[in-house]
Amino acid sequence: LLEAKGLRGVRAGATLQEIAAASGTTPARVWELLRGIPGAPHATAPSANGAGLRGGGWGRLTVAGAADRLGLDPAVATENLREAGISASPDDSLRELASTLGRTPVELAQAMRGPSAH
Repeated sequence: LLEAKGLRGVRAGATLQEIAAASGTTPARVWELLRGIPGAPHATAPSANGAGLRGGGWGRLTVAGAADRLGLDPAVATENLREAGISASPDDSLRELASTLGRTPVELAQAMRGPSAH
């Protein structure tokens, strides 16, 4: 069904990031398409972990990489962080930034989504 929606790289065990890269789109767009397929894995409501943020690896990303994973423009993500009282640039490591602030990378990713996503 995902192939019918124009996605490539769909296989058992493929991550949203892998499918998005093969399809020339964002992981967020793949997720939107996946949510619309009855019975698809994880097609139910997002988990409470990180207010809907799934998967690990947030600490390996830069602010720009996390923004891409969230389907956001890096400028919007850094502005949302600024509004949350966090000074960051797109090249900053989420792990290092979180460590400096005494927070987790998932908390920073949530802040990048903006106040309406909380």
